[in-house]
Amino acid sequence: MEGSLATFDDIEVGVAHRAGPYVVTAEEAAAFTTKWDPWDFHLDAEEAEASVFGGLTLSGVHTLCICNLLGHQTEQGWDVRAQLSSEYRMPAPARVGDELWLTRTATNKRESKSRPELGVVECLFELANQDGVVVLEQRIVGLFARTGS
Repeated sequence: MEGSLATFDDIEVGVAHRAGPYVVTAEEAAAFTTKWDPWDFHLDAEEAEASVFGGLTLSGVHTLCICNLLGHQTEQGWDVRAQLSSEYRMPAPARVGDELWLTRTATNKRESKSRPELGVVECLFELANQDGVVVLEQRIVGLFARTGS
């Protein structure tokens, strides 16, 4: 599919697509957190050490942004027209220096009942660190173009 985006009809349920690594620098984490999520446990090493995280962590919003970026870098691009829903959980913290990898898998798909030129795809995005620990799990339902639409 080089040079083109996969439509609903091209997407295979159960096939995983990967992207990465994305390495988080201390400078990037500090800049993002300072601007968008300035909690002490993201910025101050002593506060972070005393927190439930036991050290500095990335902001959850930053982690979500990295997941989104890597989603655009997988070996198969998708022709998404709209995101209908999204649920996510963060079972472990992402940290400065982590090497993050995304695995994106379509878990279900169906034709749209009201718009035959579109299809609905359920996707699982798993962002894991260099040790294979999942730091973000996101389930998305998206509206996709059909082939020839």
